[in-house]
Amino acid sequence: MDHLDHDSGSDAVDTDTASPRRGSGSALVEVGPVSRFLRDGERVVTKTGGHEILTLACDGEIFAVGNRCTHRPWWLDTGRILPATCEIECALHLARFSLRTGTDAGEPARGPIPTYPVEVVDGVVFVRLPAP
Repeated sequence: MDHLDHDSGSDAVDTDTASPRRGSGSALVEVGPVSRFLRDGERVVTKTGGHEILTLACDGEIFAVGNRCTHRPWWLDTGRILPATCEIECALHLARFSLRTGTDAGEPARGPIPTYPVEVVDGVVFVRLPAP
């Protein structure tokens, strides 16, 4: 089952038309003010440069991961956050992934999800994308 569009209730930021900040070959993509991530579970989906990134808060930290489950093409931003372990659980078949490392917790996942460094500069959250 492949879904081309969805409405998860998460805030979405489409930055394909924006110019991300570049430095040392990588790009910093603005996600929003840090105040958006004061509560666990707050999440924003950012689409830029062919990446769909889920940025969210868990246990007082801000994480950025790829927004697609490795088991089946499904959006992780529709899933449940497990605050005790800082994992996200896919809403489709319950595959779980670490927000810290991207590693999966076993079947039905088919491998890890990408993780991205998060930086807070002057109260604004940025995600660092790898060099193309």
